[in-house]
Amino acid sequence: MRKKSYDRIRRVWVSVLLCFAVFGLVSGCGDIKEEKHPGKNLTEITMVLDWTPNTEHSGLYVALKKGYFEREGLDVTVVEPPEDGAVSMVAAGEAEFGIGHQDELAENFSNDNQLPVAAVAALVQHNQTGFISQTLDGIDRPGDITDHVVAVSDDVIEQTMIRTLIEQGGGDFSRVKMEETYVDDVAKTLHFGPQVVLGTYAWDGIACERAGMEINFTAWRDLNAVFDYYESLLIANSDFLTEQPDLSKAFLHAVREGYQDAVMDPAEAAKILMEQVPDLDPELVESSQRYMSQQYLADSTAFGVIDPERWNRFYQWINSMGFYQNMIPEGIGFTNEFLEE
Repeated sequence: MRKKSYDRIRRVWVSVLLCFAVFGLVSGCGDIKEEKHPGKNLTEITMVLDWTPNTEHSGLYVALKKGYFEREGLDVTVVEPPEDGAVSMVAAGEAEFGIGHQDELAENFSNDNQLPVAAVAALVQHNQTGFISQTLDGIDRPGDITDHVVAVSDDVIEQTMIRTLIEQGGGDFSRVKMEETYVDDVAKTLHFGPQVVLGTYAWDGIACERAGMEINFTAWRDLNAVFDYYESLLIANSDFLTEQPDLSKAFLHAVREGYQDAVMDPAEAAKILMEQVPDLDPELVESSQRYMSQQYLADSTAFGVIDPERWNRFYQWINSMGFYQNMIPEGIGFTNEFLEE
């Protein structure tokens, strides 16, 4: 479901710093933009997705459709990301909010000069990523990936997690072929190429089943608690959060209501999403939405809460692997203060 941007955060970090240097964007990220609505005084907010609209995003579209943002005094525009991802837009102040992923943010939080972004809510409580394979290939557990081909991005963190899970499952990683490729259609990739693809059951797994495939799906979070990181996060420009805390809370309040409605009425949420993206397969969206309605909050008592222990556990693993010269400090990069108590 989620797009993988190759060489993700390094390219983002360099490009945004160049933008700051050339255009002096650092000091302007918290400026308020007033929308021209007759008789209304609404503040413009740009929200950038991490990929094309799908059921992880449904709560945003529900909030738009039902006027929750407008009720909070906000005129919200949802846009799809540029090639280098949502983080670049949010960091440069071109979008106040966006969707990011804890693993892609890791390098930024290890830098001395960090981009001004922070996670403010978990859109989905648990990592949805897993291994997907066809049942006929007999890959029932990660150890069985030995002597098979796995489709991956060129991201070293992702590849190391795969290696860890295969070895933890008793497999021989030296006999696994990692094929770096962009996967847009998991079902087609499994049919013509690698035997194992990374994806989510909520979208990719259901799409495979609708294509007539019998699949095995193994969620990473069920294999190793360290890899139950926050795969779908609402991120914000840090300067905007500091300068406009009331607007930030208002935005989060509307988002929360949208996702709560998506939990309570997945059929309605699916309909609203399909109104926005009519080219989507209606049966895929409806099935995915029913599944996702149980995932947004999952075992959390409130929408969006980021568990510090789980957040830190993943970054402690990254530190232990020595990916970056600097350690990622504990507790960095997220806040729950803009969520309702």
